[in-house]
Amino acid sequence: GPCNAELKGLNNFVIYTIVLGNCLALRRILARAVRSGSDASVPFAGNIFEIARHAMSQTSFHDAEALNTVAQDLGLMNMERSLDIDMALKHVVTNAGASTQEVQTVWAGLPYAYAAAFFSEAWQNTTYDARNDVFNNNMHTSSIAMAELFKCLKENAGGPRVMFGTFFKVSSFLLLRMKATEKYALSFPLRGMFVYLEKVVQESGAVGRAILEEFVPYPLIHSSLMEIAALKAR
Repeated sequence: GPCNAELKGLNNFVIYTIVLGNCLALRRILARAVRSGSDASVPFAGNIFEIARHAMSQTSFHDAEALNTVAQDLGLMNMERSLDIDMALKHVVTNAGASTQEVQTVWAGLPYAYAAAFFSEAWQNTTYDARNDVFNNNMHTSSIAMAELFKCLKENAGGPRVMFGTFFKVSSFLLLRMKATEKYALSFPLRGMFVYLEKVVQESGAVGRAILEEFVPYPLIHSSLMEIAALKAR
């Protein structure tokens, strides 16, 4: 098949990313449940957080990890851009030494690794369920993991915008060529792969759709979504 032994490590990389994505997705579900409970029993929790946020400068607010962690545990993580970062993951990334030059070099390669992952066996064995808008192996959760990792990086490590931009640029280049190559077009779920890019856009937050559309023609994205909508309607 199109995959070979040299991509074995890349396949494991994809699988571990899916596992991380599953964990992050579960944390989001728990946060929503806690928010629902806190609204009923502690209805002013959100107001307390808002008061604290307005009392701090933007820089101080972004650096206040304890405050952001509490807000996330209360299910308030999407109220501000900084709270869109999974604080537990950010803590792990920080402890991994993301501020050192050596580790920054490794982080800088993440967008290329995730783009190359489209050639992995994991992707080759993936099928897209249009009716439920999911992938059979939970590949959709890997978009959460990738986006959260990118968001954890500070500007001196490339920054989220650079990371997302690099991923969209490289992955769109690869997918468009896969689409034009028969052996890849027949072996990989290309329609689902373009939908996956859309999911990454949804997770990218402030980066927005413009970066993706800079590299992938909008009609191509639109046609994939329309085909999926037609399948859902059946």
